[in-house]
Formats: sequence, structure tokens, C-alpha cells
Amino acid sequence: MSEVRDVSFAIRAAEEAAGAGDFLTAEQYLSRAVELEEVSFGPMHAELASILNNLGVVYERLDRPDKAEACYRRAYAIAKASLPPGVFTGLEDFSLSLWAYANSLTWNTCMFFAGNDGFSNMYIAPKAGNGLRFGIAGAGHNDDQVVEAP
Repeated sequence: MSEVRDVSFAIRAAEEAAGAGDFLTAEQYLSRAVELEEVSFGPMHAELASILNNLGVVYERLDRPDKAEACYRRAYAIAKASLPPGVFTGLEDFSLSLWAYANSLTWNTCMFFAGNDGFSNMYIAPKAGNGLRFGIAGAGHNDDQVVEAP
């Protein structure tokens, strides 16, 4: 895998492997993409958070929750650090409207994600599990409440 020198190639290859159900290969490509991104842009680049989040999803599919948690926590820390200070100050309520052409989305696309930390959150993932997934998670690793639609 060390012969892969392009982040975009590694991500596309991981998407193809995961789409085919080959999560071990997807893990290898995404791990390589993390290495390449860190070398090119440093350990706190915003794109690295996205790659780490996808790697966390792959680790979940491989039933490796400790590794998934580490990826999610690191992705959250990077994402949080990239927001300007006070961006949510004074926010008491909000609404969200979302339109997407779902046929163009891949297995690891998250259309919406919001939360206090890497584990207390809610999300909408259009191609997770058997189809559209809406989830709300509390503070623990295995306490997701999920609704799926085909």
C-alpha cells in the first residue's frame, strides 16, 4: 500500500472497495490516505477529519470499535479546531433544510452531522446499512438509536 502516493486515488480506491464490501482493503487505502494527508498538510487539516471519519466507519464495519472511536475522536477534534471561536454563541434554536441527489452519494456519505462531541450526536446517512439512516447517539459507544428506511 506504500506505493500509493495520491490521496485522491487512495480515497477513490477505498470507496470502491467498501462499496464492494471489502472493508479490509478499504481500511488499508484509508490508512494510507491519512498518512499522505498528514505529510502534505499536517495533523490538523480539515480534509483529514473527513478521511478519519470514513476510516472510523470502516472500523465499525470490521467490528473494531476501539479503532473506530479513536478515529471519530480525532476527526471531531480536528473539525472543532477548524471552526472559528464563538460560531454557535447565542444559538438557541435552528432548523435545517437539505436537498441532495442521493443516487450520486457513496456508502460513507453523511449528509448531516451535529453534536457536542464525537459520540453525542445526530446524523443522516443516505446509504448506511440497508438504506437511509437517521441516528441519534448518546455518550456511550453502543447506544445509538437508529431508524432505517430502504
